[in-house]
Amino acid sequence: MATEGVVSDVVSDQSSLQVSERSNDEILMDKLAEGLLGVLGPSVNEIDERVSEVKKSQVELKERIDRLHEELKQIAEQKEVPPTLESYIKTLVNCRRRVYLVNVLLKSIQDRLQKLQQNVQKETNRRKVSLESASYLTN
Repeated sequence: MATEGVVSDVVSDQSSLQVSERSNDEILMDKLAEGLLGVLGPSVNEIDERVSEVKKSQVELKERIDRLHEELKQIAEQKEVPPTLESYIKTLVNCRRRVYLVNVLLKSIQDRLQKLQQNVQKETNRRKVSLESASYLTN
């Protein structure tokens, strides 16, 4: 009977040691996640802001190119188009297409950044809940 008490004490000590080791590992992982979030978070936010600014300027550029394209079409309809103006019109149409493609690319980048931010936030929240539940269990 005395050995059963000693064995249960040893098992209890080992399980509390495992819980404390696991808690230390979890704490380490949480600190690492918080550190990464601290390092990457501002950069991701800054990139997201810059992408938004570029996207706005691209939309403005597209609107201006569209207006210019319409004006050039009106000029072309009114008179015979001089050969030099025709090459500018073609260049303008090509620029318009490129601006559209850049807008599509920027939208894709912005979507990826938003997903990255959401994933980082989810992981941070998950780590906090895990840490809180581990500290609750140890108390």
